[in-house]
Amino acid sequence: KDSTESGAVHNILTNSAWLGLFRDSWKWINETNMSTIMWVHGQPDNKNGNEDCGFLTNGQAADAPCSDTKPFFCYSDITGRKQTIRVKIQSKQNVNDPAFQAAILDKIKEKLMDHGMPENTTMNWLKQPGGVVFHKEEYDNNNNGTEKKTKESCDL
Repeated sequence: KDSTESGAVHNILTNSAWLGLFRDSWKWINETNMSTIMWVHGQPDNKNGNEDCGFLTNGQAADAPCSDTKPFFCYSDITGRKQTIRVKIQSKQNVNDPAFQAAILDKIKEKLMDHGMPENTTMNWLKQPGGVVFHKEEYDNNNNGTEKKTKESCDL
């Protein structure tokens, strides 16, 4: 997609391989537009009107019929890891106030970064049905108010 990726691909490949380009104004297979790529001199040429797929050879792109047999490599956007953390908040403040939630989230992120979480990590609250983040724990009054009815108090 860019010169950095092109360089990385060039270093991996020693022979020709399909690279996920197709002729529709030469887009990537995920339908994003191609930004930079070095083509073999005279390519793409759409020889015989049926060269609709792109491949790499010696670090440069060329077009060929999609029916040609070549090795290929796959690409997938890295979406990252998702993790849910449950927290219990004891406060007399309104825990569903957006400013309060932002402050708590910032503090949690700060603590997690102190323990090695990458800086570019995105964190957000998981909203419960009804749009609230936190809910109060409910207790069963049959056991002197000591047995919880709910398993957890909130999700992060």
